[in-house]
Amino acid sequence: MPVALQSLPPLSRAEAVHWCRELPVLRYSLKQYLPSRQAPVVQAQDSLVEAALLINHRNVMTFLTRDMGMPMATRPGIAAAGSASAMTRQMKQLVRKLGWRPVRFTKPIQSACNIERGYSAKAFPGMFFICWAQESAYDEDWLKSSYRWLGPVIAHEYVHLWQAEVSGEYGLRKWHPAVWGKEGVLWLDEGVAELVREKFLDAYGYAKPERMEVLRWKARASGSRLRDLREERRNLSYVAYDLAHFAARVLAVRHGEDVVFGYWRKQGEGLSWRRAFEESFGLPVEQFEDEIGEMLGLGDARLSKETSKGKKL
Repeated sequence: MPVALQSLPPLSRAEAVHWCRELPVLRYSLKQYLPSRQAPVVQAQDSLVEAALLINHRNVMTFLTRDMGMPMATRPGIAAAGSASAMTRQMKQLVRKLGWRPVRFTKPIQSACNIERGYSAKAFPGMFFICWAQESAYDEDWLKSSYRWLGPVIAHEYVHLWQAEVSGEYGLRKWHPAVWGKEGVLWLDEGVAELVREKFLDAYGYAKPERMEVLRWKARASGSRLRDLREERRNLSYVAYDLAHFAARVLAVRHGEDVVFGYWRKQGEGLSWRRAFEESFGLPVEQFEDEIGEMLGLGDARLSKETSKGKKL
């Protein structure tokens, strides 16, 4: 270690990750030294799938760092497969590549990967996996088509890695780095990830953000109560994401995106998730959840009034 550094106080792991992420903001030339500037650690069953993951991840990183102001310091791991059995093998290899001791992902893999069509993904601190129905062939046409769906999926999962990083997840003492240690608000975690996914789609010209009244209709049609989507250790149904997305959109319109993203930063500064929510949005989480329930039971006129307290997304 250089003599000039020996007199400095030691850094905890969380502090090291924090400064690794924030120093390039102060001096842009330092960005080249971020671990996240390297290609992610990728594990997939086909070389073209690996190429698709790398290309789409690069697009997401560029968008979120440049356009959203959400740089990440850590170098993530990504696995992809077309079945639960294949994903089990890929995750085993990915964990080994990341230098972590073995850990089982049986339940999340079974939950996410037993699908006949579409895709499903699951994030953990520092890594995520994506399952989709096995394609008959992976070729150049498949690679081109992946930009419209795989990029947005990666954008959503990237947000969860960013949330973990800035909230202080990496500073916790845990039995394994891939397990979640912090508590929080699940619907807000997922809703903001959907907000960012939607912005990524718009930025690349794939789809425009849904109008508020359409999103409200979908949220009401989900048949769920927002407070029932708060617990972190549960899986959301497909339609429940619409309700989470709607609630996050309301917060962003009322308070602005910087305040919404600041919720995780406040946790990284040592606040509990409850204190962070109240300081960010000015009310207890239960009160906001009740307000959303009331808004979904009222007409569009009230909705327009409630969401006009800030800029429109």
